[in-house]
Amino acid sequence: KPISKCPACGSENREPVEL
Repeated sequence: KPISKCPACGSENREPVEL
């Protein structure tokens, strides 16, 4: 699944990204 660089952002990615 595509991971966005935005924390808790994106419709397909609901998981928060740690920077």
